[in-house]
Amino acid sequence: MHKTQSRRGKHVVGSKSFRSRSDINKNSTDTTLQWHEKYAPLTLEEVAIHKKKLKDVTISLETMLSGESTNRILLLTGPAGCSKSTVVKLLSNLLVPKYRNSSPNSLRNSTDKKYFVEYDEFCSGTSPMQSFSEFLDQARYRLGRNLAVILVEDIPNVMHGETRVKFRSSLLQWLCDEDKLPPLLICLTECELPEGSGSSAHESSFIAETVLGKEILSHPKLCRIKFNPINTSLMTSRLRHIATCEKTQFSKSKWAQLPQFIKELANGPGDIRSAISMLEFWCYSSNSSGLVATRQSSINYFHAVGKVIYGSKDCTDQETIDSLLDTNHQINDTFLLGILENYSNFNKKELPMKSALEVADVLSEFDLLNHPSGALNDYNEVVLRKIRRTFRLLEEERGQHGMATFPREWKVRESQNKFRSDSEDFGAIEFYKYGNYPSQKTIALSLSFYAPLIRNTRNFMKKCLHYYLSSARDKNAITKMSSQHQHNILIDSEVDYLKRIGGNIQSITPEAEFVEFEPKEEEFRLLDRRNKILAILRKNQEFDPSLLKQEEHLEETEFDKDPIVESSVEEFTLDDDSLYEVLTQQPAKPNSLLPPATPGFMHDESLSDSDLENL
Repeated sequence: MHKTQSRRGKHVVGSKSFRSRSDINKNSTDTTLQWHEKYAPLTLEEVAIHKKKLKDVTISLETMLSGESTNRILLLTGPAGCSKSTVVKLLSNLLVPKYRNSSPNSLRNSTDKKYFVEYDEFCSGTSPMQSFSEFLDQARYRLGRNLAVILVEDIPNVMHGETRVKFRSSLLQWLCDEDKLPPLLICLTECELPEGSGSSAHESSFIAETVLGKEILSHPKLCRIKFNPINTSLMTSRLRHIATCEKTQFSKSKWAQLPQFIKELANGPGDIRSAISMLEFWCYSSNSSGLVATRQSSINYFHAVGKVIYGSKDCTDQETIDSLLDTNHQINDTFLLGILENYSNFNKKELPMKSALEVADVLSEFDLLNHPSGALNDYNEVVLRKIRRTFRLLEEERGQHGMATFPREWKVRESQNKFRSDSEDFGAIEFYKYGNYPSQKTIALSLSFYAPLIRNTRNFMKKCLHYYLSSARDKNAITKMSSQHQHNILIDSEVDYLKRIGGNIQSITPEAEFVEFEPKEEEFRLLDRRNKILAILRKNQEFDPSLLKQEEHLEETEFDKDPIVESSVEEFTLDDDSLYEVLTQQPAKPNSLLPPATPGFMHDESLSDSDLENL
């Protein structure tokens, strides 16, 4: 009995299990286990999941264990409580012993009964940024007799920019590693975060696209399987079975209300773990009502935009907007920009001009009344109802409306930030390397285009010059050519911008997915580039702190070369002791302006004040 309970305690619940009546009666006296732990599935037949989805996961994991597949990561995404981690753990217990014992390098069967290794950032004792990479470094040796499935269910805090960068870097290293590695399974629970938890659309949507990024999701060695919420029929059957097993815990009044209560739970968001907990809480609570507030389901971004534009067949416009607002979906700038991007697709893009103007006026009113303090948040509801009314009055031809697209606003902002950062780097290079300091206006108007074009041409001439000098034998000719083309030799392709600052001019097209707008990672990239540029400049002795005093140095050299044409008496006086000492130490020079000395005639060397003035 104790062994059975400890085994059950290892599994994270995704659905309940069907057990014998005797087993249930034994466990019914144990009040320490919650129902979702007490009825955790012990076999795959007990998991509340579609058979086709279970087959897909089984084939993918088994091919990774056997080595038939080149996939390194199996990504399972979906809402909470849809049996993702439960399926992984049960499949690991079923498949890993088969391939662990059949390893050709094993001399004896393994006695290790741990068939999956789960990541826990709080057990490593290191910082969250280092714990995940250290976990993967240790898990890479789970091969042969120690073969195990590497399970990652608790994702590190990817809302922190530096943590997200290191998390993705660790996954990319795992994907690109040439050595043989055990299967890595990531169970990602996707959701919409409540308003105020993030400052951008990227931070308000916890989905695979924003957590992992396009580079990882598009990698050929990653396989993604999407899980759906538990459907109504599976949810109802599981809840009825648990209620039957715990019949003695229900009062007569609640047992009479049980069918209606289970129906309410089954029509919820499809989270079976939450539904079982709600059933248990309602059973032991003193509330006799059969209606409770279930966990609100999150609505996909494009699904929410479609509800406003196209409405719903199953409910009225009033109910549609109410349900959208009840889900705590963020009615922010990004959401309204999504409406602006997709409303023209209504009715196969045959939208009257009058209706288009009404939608544009409503969105313009929102921009005028929108305040950062959120004092007019109630006006968001007015905007949604006005837009829904505009489309409801149109005679719509039912059919395909085309794929929804994410607003291009974030791409525009990303391009603006890129141009701003590149122009700052360009100005720094101009100052430290060439001694110039152009204004941002000058860079934006002219230098951003012409300077890279000119330096790209000079870089080509530099390559030609190197080829010529490598074949030349006359040292004088080499020295002469080098001095004549010194401005071309200074060009460095690793430091100077040889392409237009901000990238090429091109149109911005919409995308049918979230635009990965990550200013924190962009800042890290820019900082890394700047450090590399400064390192190269220091190495080439082109970055000289004396350049900061360049203007003072130029003034001194120009003063030395500039002859004194005119001076006044006030500028030169005998009060300067240092100047007087220098002049007195100089040897006497014959004055060519004086007449030659006559023998026997003494010249008076003293000069009067009038003579000095004439001189």
